[in-house]
Amino acid sequence: MALKIGGRRGPAGAAAPRRVPGARRIELLASLAGFGLQVGQGWLLDELLRQNGRLLLRVERLEAMLEQAATAPLAVTGDPTASDRVRAGPRAAYSRVSVTERSRWDAALEEYGGTTMQSWRWGEFLQRLGHTVVRVRVDGLLGTGLAQVVFEDLGRGTTAHIPRGPVIVGEWLPVARELFDAVDELAARHGAVGVTVEPDAPLPPDAAYDALGFVAADQPHYSPAQTVKVPLLDDQALLSQMHSGMRRDVRLGQRRGVRVTEHASSDAAAMAAFHDLLQDTARRNGFEIDGRPYYEDFMSVLGEDAALLLAHLGETPVAGAIVTRALREAAYLFGASSSEHRVQGATAFLQFEAMRWARARGCTRYDLWGISADDPAPFGQPQRSRGGDLQGVSRFKVGFGGDIVTYPPAWERRLPGAATCTAAKTDEAVALTIGMTTYNDFDGVYFTVQALRLYQDLRDTELLVVDNYGCEETKNFVEEWAKGRYVLAKEAVGTAVAKDLVFRLARGEAVLCCDSHVLFAPGAIARLKAYYREHPGCVDLLQGPLVYDDLQNISTHFEPVWRDHMWGTWATDPRGEDPQGDPFEIPMQGMGVFSCRKSAWPGFNPRFRGFGGEEGYLHEKIRRAGGRCLCLPWLRWVHRFGRPSGVPYPLTVEDKFRNYLIGHAELGLDLAPVFEHFSEDLPEATAKAIAEEALGGGDYVAETRALLHAEQAAAR
Repeated sequence: MALKIGGRRGPAGAAAPRRVPGARRIELLASLAGFGLQVGQGWLLDELLRQNGRLLLRVERLEAMLEQAATAPLAVTGDPTASDRVRAGPRAAYSRVSVTERSRWDAALEEYGGTTMQSWRWGEFLQRLGHTVVRVRVDGLLGTGLAQVVFEDLGRGTTAHIPRGPVIVGEWLPVARELFDAVDELAARHGAVGVTVEPDAPLPPDAAYDALGFVAADQPHYSPAQTVKVPLLDDQALLSQMHSGMRRDVRLGQRRGVRVTEHASSDAAAMAAFHDLLQDTARRNGFEIDGRPYYEDFMSVLGEDAALLLAHLGETPVAGAIVTRALREAAYLFGASSSEHRVQGATAFLQFEAMRWARARGCTRYDLWGISADDPAPFGQPQRSRGGDLQGVSRFKVGFGGDIVTYPPAWERRLPGAATCTAAKTDEAVALTIGMTTYNDFDGVYFTVQALRLYQDLRDTELLVVDNYGCEETKNFVEEWAKGRYVLAKEAVGTAVAKDLVFRLARGEAVLCCDSHVLFAPGAIARLKAYYREHPGCVDLLQGPLVYDDLQNISTHFEPVWRDHMWGTWATDPRGEDPQGDPFEIPMQGMGVFSCRKSAWPGFNPRFRGFGGEEGYLHEKIRRAGGRCLCLPWLRWVHRFGRPSGVPYPLTVEDKFRNYLIGHAELGLDLAPVFEHFSEDLPEATAKAIAEEALGGGDYVAETRALLHAEQAAAR
């Protein structure tokens, strides 16, 4: 006779079993987990524990889950401003948390078998490169799942990418289903079109990505498809597992007096020497490398978990390698050697010392990070790599012995309801209008629009171009190829009037207005739309840091200082240097990129003409309407300032002076600084005539208010 769930009876004719210590605790845990057991039924769990040891593990997981939820609940979104909460689903009593502490995340990865690319500091480096990174964990009776999710553009718009993960312990399918539900929530909040997974190892027999709606990815690998991982044994065993030729090279390097030194990113001379070696190697083998700041940033972010090792012959650096460690594994990520000072054995001995460096720091394996997917040539057979051909590199790496690891291909799935990364059609709801004004700048419009279409998420997004010059090629491109809206507005004289038209004609709930020669950082548009979703009452003016042509230096705002016929000079707030930093208020900013809700748009003065007068004026109007002027550190943009063929539109000191007078007078600001600044370049008679025309001899205020009222009525 089976156990009876509803009452206090055991097998037929048997008395109720004696309660054992801890039964009350188990009983309460089960009640909290939503099992529906009543107080007094803990004996049933006691009996099940005796019959099935697996349940004990599940109860232990449940207790750990509830303890974690009680002591350190975290927001599922990863947004530090969101309300802390733990979500428990009725189907299996899972908690979902977004982990925001390195110690907790890496400890869990080490316990459950995570990888380098899922480690905390790896994610921090990706954030330094401009990606959004969120770490999510689910815990339940059936197991634990962890995923470091990187929001990046993999060619189809913003994608939630899980490199070399996730980590799933327990019963694979139910835990994976819960974990990917949490990932889907995060992806939707960040405007992602889908989820891409690069597994670290073949799946267990009970696992199946296709059961979760995944299909084979178009690109099977975004990271190396194969690598070599060397067990970090003692020195003699390390040498013994090498191919004989590699072992001979290591010993040859030792005999020739090759010396290996360790350096941090703060050692400028060492970093310069390594980058020189990299450039030499790149020229020799025909591949491209990054600038020196990239490698310095990488090492700086990883801190004590990374090192630059340089091999010297005498005082001359002849080879170098950047190695890192994460959890119990080290990895060789960047390497280089000299063409002029070729020393047989130097690179082999350098790798041997790198393995010893990793072993001394508790690592058990050394990842040589990528070999050719084709079978490498036998060790000892001369072979050289060029460009994307890794045969020569592969031959070198397999010489150290160890295991050749082949990674499974990637899986991907689109989010429910996700569209392709194209602009919204006229009959679709529009969350954001991206509008730009142009004057005789077809090339600028072309590259700005195409970059948006290639690298940004344009779902529920409208593209709008206002042309106050009149270019048939621009019209054809926007309407026929980009499927956007083109508006000819020759009557709009100047930038302010045309930008005002962008807001008046926009179909989106929010508007992003940009110059026709601007490029945005990857993921910026998706994050902007997510920001508006997460801040439904936002009436602020949103801007971001200007990134200079070196793609390193930025300016986050304008300081309200007069210089060169402008009210405002470029300045940098350190809070804007971290792309993942929190928004902060700014006094003003250049008007190449700015955004606000259409309903919060205060409008430019309709009497503005030509170029100038917008900065500071708009910011003050936003503040007076109850909004703030914010810098969003991730809303980064590059602006083409260079004009080899000259500026195609009229750019006069007289228009700037006039606009500043009109704007300052409308806001009731002191006009004296305007007159004082422009007096150096405008004759007194000219300035007086412009002022009389602009200010209207005392009727200015009434005239301006009437014009603004008419514009607002037309917009309604």
